[in-house]
Amino acid sequence: MDRSKDRLAVAHELGAEETVEAVEGVEAVEAVRGWTPEGRGADVVIEAVRLPELWEQVLLMARKGGDVTLFGGAPSGTKMEVDTVRLRYSQLTIRGIFHHTPYTAQVAFELLKSGRVDPEEPFISGVRPLEHVLEALQAPGRQQGIKCEIRP
Repeated sequence: MDRSKDRLAVAHELGAEETVEAVEGVEAVEAVRGWTPEGRGADVVIEAVRLPELWEQVLLMARKGGDVTLFGGAPSGTKMEVDTVRLRYSQLTIRGIFHHTPYTAQVAFELLKSGRVDPEEPFISGVRPLEHVLEALQAPGRQQGIKCEIRP
């Protein structure tokens, strides 16, 4: 689920079977449950948006016994509500992760260096000079591409 059609296209290219464009009026929980047998919900749900209101939704997208990863870091002090009955009786596993550790950076570097991951396609959606670095960093937040390469 994303607001950017470009990012959803990349998700399909990388193997996503289904995606939802996050627009007003789209019922994402119902869409996800509709893709699963008898509306049971997804085995694994990964949130990467930083919006706590979506954290509450992704808990509803997961099946009983499902695994939910909250990847997008919300601002400090942010809170969310959890239906404790659903949490307990659905046996959900919920984990928050932090993605910038020296180990994960080293793994990413090795994947790039080895050629197992192509740093260009489909992740780099534009090239900007150093003097436009701020614009390049803000573009994905405006749903303009994935990431920009900065060339000094």
